[in-house]
Amino acid sequence: MPHSAGLPGVIGWADGVDASLAAFPSANLTGTIDDARLSGTVAHKVTNQFNVMDYGFKGDETVESTTSLYAAITGATGPVEVLFPRASSYYNLTAPLPNISGVTYIGSGTIRVTSGSLLAPTSYLSDVTFRDLALQASGSHLIDLGTTGYLVHSAFEHCTLTANAPGASIVNGSGSAIGYQEIKMRDCDLLRWGTSTVPPFNLVGGALHANVWEGCRASSFDSSSGGPFWHIEQSVAGVYCNDNAWRDITGEQNPAGLIHLWSPYGATFDNVLDWDTTTYTASLIKISKGGGGYPNSIKASNVGNRGGTMGAGVYQIEVTDAADNMHFDRVQDSVKVTKVSTVTGYGAISHVRAWAVPTTGTHNVGEYVRMSIPVVGQPKGWYCTVAGTPGTWVSEGNL
Repeated sequence: MPHSAGLPGVIGWADGVDASLAAFPSANLTGTIDDARLSGTVAHKVTNQFNVMDYGFKGDETVESTTSLYAAITGATGPVEVLFPRASSYYNLTAPLPNISGVTYIGSGTIRVTSGSLLAPTSYLSDVTFRDLALQASGSHLIDLGTTGYLVHSAFEHCTLTANAPGASIVNGSGSAIGYQEIKMRDCDLLRWGTSTVPPFNLVGGALHANVWEGCRASSFDSSSGGPFWHIEQSVAGVYCNDNAWRDITGEQNPAGLIHLWSPYGATFDNVLDWDTTTYTASLIKISKGGGGYPNSIKASNVGNRGGTMGAGVYQIEVTDAADNMHFDRVQDSVKVTKVSTVTGYGAISHVRAWAVPTTGTHNVGEYVRMSIPVVGQPKGWYCTVAGTPGTWVSEGNL
């Protein structure tokens, strides 16, 4: 569509386009576009886009003055986008980002919180997105929900999140009033360094639902004493950790366990592996009854460790006080499912794919093992008919 030749310094279009665009003065525009259909200068300035360099940030390790930037974010109406461009070093923050919903933080810079936390909501905070940034905590928790913070419907994409302080987590919160819900972490590096001696995800109580970790690397460097990488515990009576999922997770050096959950209802583990060369002192995935209730509806596929060995009483997947609906497919070695002993009508039914009938581990009546690759003339699978170690298993019949 040809441009309007009679309007120097502005952009105009021929028939069929709102004529008001032709009156957009060039003084409000910056930049240029080299396009045969356009002439003049172009690029409308978006009111709610903030480059931190325009607000005095330096990115040279000195403490940043955040007053003017935080005031601009707080005073904006509508969605806000904040750019942290690559700098000579890291942006040194000593105060949390504003507790303002609907803010997207982007860029290729590194943000290091040397005192306090990056996010520290004391109430409801939603729709916060971090993209392509390196986020580090060297003074406290990276995200601290305290006892009343509630983070919901937010995302971390292509980020590196690091906990590197004594007692510091990537996400921390405890109490019936906290919330960590509908948070998506995709293609992120999640790191725990030697000085952090607690789980990077350390959440106890509250609303802990519908969170997804996908395509993430979970690495613990020289911090095997810090417990599992994920410690998510529902301690509130009658409340579950619902529908959390881990997909395509690669763990490194997590001999104290990778994912430990209490009172999950609907948890999915798909392609979850950990690499280590030492002996594991805790089960890779451990699911227990917390204050919320009995574990139920657990699905796991392609789970295991590489390089290390499992210690005594340690399993790839361990489920204690299971209620029902346990489905395990292509788990590397050992699985232990302990049925509910105090609730009538629950059977801790588990379905596992394997190459042969189990010869190790404790199993319960009703567990079923299906042959991984069906072979004509070979058993289709086996049922456990008598509980024990390994219990009595009866073939379902040959294919």
